[in-house]
Amino acid sequence: MAPSSPGDLDGKATQSRYPAPDDATLETLRRQQEAVLKTLFGEALNQRQIAEMQLSLSVQAANCEILHRFALNNADEPAFMFGATAGQLS
Repeated sequence: MAPSSPGDLDGKATQSRYPAPDDATLETLRRQQEAVLKTLFGEALNQRQIAEMQLSLSVQAANCEILHRFALNNADEPAFMFGATAGQLS
């Protein structure tokens, strides 16, 4: 069975504790990021590159939102690697 949402991998929907921003907030963030990039690189960008930059910013915002919606249980957190070494450390 395919998951119906990012937090529904085992058939049980989980809720993220991350607050969901509204569309206006996401659009404001995208416009601010675009303004910074145009200030830094504006004269070096042509119209095609500006369009690609706008698309990239929109995709990045959507991907961030998907990752924030994916709730992790305590057992799902990444484990840290530990390796014991023989001998003395200098």
